[in-house]
Amino acid sequence: LFAALVLLLTAVAPATPAAAQCEPQWQAGDPVVNPVGIVNTTRVWDPDGAGPLPSVLVAGGNFTVGTMAATRIATFDGTQWAPLGTPPAGMVTALTIWNNQLVAAIGDNPGAQVVVTWNGSTWQSLGSVGGNALRPILAMTGFQGALVVAGLFTSIGGVAANNIASWNGTSWSPLGAGVTGEVRALALFSNVLYVGGSFSFVGPITGAG
Repeated sequence: LFAALVLLLTAVAPATPAAAQCEPQWQAGDPVVNPVGIVNTTRVWDPDGAGPLPSVLVAGGNFTVGTMAATRIATFDGTQWAPLGTPPAGMVTALTIWNNQLVAAIGDNPGAQVVVTWNGSTWQSLGSVGGNALRPILAMTGFQGALVVAGLFTSIGGVAANNIASWNGTSWSPLGAGVTGEVRALALFSNVLYVGGSFSFVGPITGAG
């Protein structure tokens, strides 16, 4: 149940003038139809970049919304939900925005997950993911112009990789020696890629899990 969308975090000013900062409080938001099921990931995306279209919220997982048939990915414009084409079968496990493209990892069967991008009308595959994990890709982000995906897998697009790999727009490459364990989070900070999860080695670095 993705009920959090009906709540808005707002700053409430103190009753008397004071130097203290406003204290955030939860208040009921606009009544909207919410996804019912599993929502694994959300991203804010501007479909046309600098164009006139507004940004939308994208939710990925395995859910239904209102009268929409069961779906795995949908957009919310602040008023209503809409499907985004017909994605491949399986649960969406990760979303990111890379080069203003919406990228998704979809699939919940071992060896059956794919990384796909939305070109405005259809979903295009960047390659399948190999390994025994039900949900091999759990995190994605852009880094130094490339798309980085991570999770628990042994190959992607036919290229061997230890749980983390990058896509340069043409081909996949392992990211160094990889990670000896499951990666669950990726983040950029001060132009440095941070990796979080459950592992013992990141490349030559020990005790990093």
